[in-house]
Amino acid sequence: MTTTYDHERSYLAAKPASLAVGLTAPANQIGESVTGAFATAFGYASNVTREIARRHRRNKSIRTLDGLSNHILRDIGVSRSDIYRVADEVSHQAN
Repeated sequence: MTTTYDHERSYLAAKPASLAVGLTAPANQIGESVTGAFATAFGYASNVTREIARRHRRNKSIRTLDGLSNHILRDIGVSRSDIYRVADEVSHQAN
């Protein structure tokens, strides 16, 4: 007949719990890594989308200003050589 002492029982009872903690810690780290990866991907996609919208505004401004006559451009204080600079300023201000 084997005798089990109280300290052995507490060790045996605690053993599965300590294993469970050891297994869930890496799972939590993996979850945090996945969440971080999604946040990074979302941030990247957001930056790409913002840049596409900015370029669209810039190109639209260039087309609009380029379609104006020299006389109207002079009236608004823009020379034909300033069209790209003005379009850049307008596209950056909208952000």
